[in-house]
Amino acid sequence: MPVRVRHKLLGSWISSDFTFDVQHAVLVPSEMVDGRVFIQVGTDADPNDFSASELRGVREFFPDFAPVLRQLPVVGPALPQIPRPGTAILLAYLMEMALDMTAGLPASAADRALIQAHYDSQLPTWLPIMKQYAYHHADNCWQQYFGLALVHHSTYGLLRQGGNPTVVAAVRGQVLADKLRPIVAGHRNAYFDFIAAAQGPAGLVPAGELATTVTQLAGFPPPPRASLAVDNSAQYPAKPGCANQSTGAVAIGQRVAQDFLWQHHPFRLRNEFVDARHVFPGADYLIAYWLGRQHGFISDDAPNTCTRWRGN
Repeated sequence: MPVRVRHKLLGSWISSDFTFDVQHAVLVPSEMVDGRVFIQVGTDADPNDFSASELRGVREFFPDFAPVLRQLPVVGPALPQIPRPGTAILLAYLMEMALDMTAGLPASAADRALIQAHYDSQLPTWLPIMKQYAYHHADNCWQQYFGLALVHHSTYGLLRQGGNPTVVAAVRGQVLADKLRPIVAGHRNAYFDFIAAAQGPAGLVPAGELATTVTQLAGFPPPPRASLAVDNSAQYPAKPGCANQSTGAVAIGQRVAQDFLWQHHPFRLRNEFVDARHVFPGADYLIAYWLGRQHGFISDDAPNTCTRWRGN
């Protein structure tokens, strides 16, 4: 992979061109810099913040960023591990999907054998990384909450795929139950709650909390989901030090409309970007509703009927 790396050395920022060997990457030439993938080690504000390193010109799935950056001369070999648990979970899920979709297909047998061999060889490295999942923004006014949605996507898919019992057991107990659930319990996030209840250990979401989730989802406002004025300041106490945030989760039916509600923290009090022309698609309600139906948390309100599109 042709690479241009910008990093700080002896107090000065320098840029150098290299060729790196990488796995699990898809090049995006239109985003490259002078025909090269661009990597900045650290940030301008903190050159030692390795986990915030910038990467352009490639779609990557690196469970650990260190093997890439360690190819830098001088500074590279000294870099610590840069684990990325969410990416490790996603990559395992992609491997499980590939194995599932090629099962029983003679034309894909050779590819499937290669995928299986690679997956088996990588799991001893990926599993310990998955178990390191941590969310660092709960005390930082819930910045970048969307990362929690991304890891729930992959965790649900990986557990539902269920191909490797060792992976399933580790992710179910040591990731979903031990790491993810404690962060989002009580957030009135129907998507997270249904995933945890469906794929987590028994009782991970108590029956009372699950019933509240179903009731909350039923309060989801009807369409159109426009960016209208919302102000819940009088109903929820403000959180000191966090502008426009409450101390507890706002009810689903009272929240500020968002593109995908479940990837935004539930503490926003007021809509700061009112524009009735801005309408959201409602996919957030639909995915939570049908997830609840799929796993039996929401009963069929019209048995023996089906919905269909009636065009003119």
